Amino acid sequence: MSRRLPPAALGAVVVALALTACTAPAASLDDARAWIDEAQHADVDRADVVGRFVIPAEPESTPDDSDEPSGSTLDFPAPGVHVDAFEVSCFGGGTATFEFEVSAATSSHGGGGELPCDEKPHEFVPDGELEGITIARVDVTADPATFAYVAVRGTAPAAAADPWKEHFAERAAELESASGVAWGSFGIDGEVSPVGWTDASLPPGDHVVTVECAAAQAFPVDVALSQGEALPDEADAHELTCPGAATYPFTTDAEGLSVQLDSRGEPGAYLVAIDVEP
Repeated sequence: MSRRLPPAALGAVVVALALTACTAPAASLDDARAWIDEAQHADVDRADVVGRFVIPAEPESTPDDSDEPSGSTLDFPAPGVHVDAFEVSCFGGGTATFEFEVSAATSSHGGGGELPCDEKPHEFVPDGELEGITIARVDVTADPATFAYVAVRGTAPAAAADPWKEHFAERAAELESASGVAWGSFGIDGEVSPVGWTDASLPPGDHVVTVECAAAQAFPVDVALSQGEALPDEADAHELTCPGAATYPFTTDAEGLSVQLDSRGEPGAYLVAIDVEP
């Protein structure tokens, strides 16, 4: 939603990877949260990272009849970014499975594999189109549950240099109680586009979506909430005045939650957090 976690904007080919169970004893989720906070802070100043994901890595859920892909999705503003690799790390000493999918204007492809949860970054390199990537979807599963951090390494077009890109990076790192966080930029003048974030594995129930935005001048932002990959015109619509913040209660009866923000062509920064503890 820079995670577009930035920018972090679907026809896609889903690559399903089998989960390999961890053999190490269950790690404390409190310790995992503390580690993920440090991992984010350590990456704040990296110029070669175009997107970030913080993922609660849990055992693979029982397959259902849904065709929706699992994991978290980030949208990159047009004309997209160049993706070199995904750097994936996780906490706890066990083993996790990583899955990714990237999409450009006319193609999409995916991949992934297993990695040890040794708190070190492990590299996964796409073997298809790397230029003009507008969508990145990632998923990490692990048993026992832990937290994973994914950095999308690459470059944005020189014309897309954006002063809002990292505006909410430190704020995002503080939200360790959230079940999902995404942040980034709406884009620069002339290249602003709606941004989206999806967690297809979020369990059904009552959730609270927190949206914050920052800008040089005030403007309205359209906030659309929907289950899974539902189309924006089928979503519950709200409006946020930027700069500002708002919370939106939302109840789902199936797995998955999608958030789309449309700044109506205005540049600025956004942050989306799911179920932040008071």
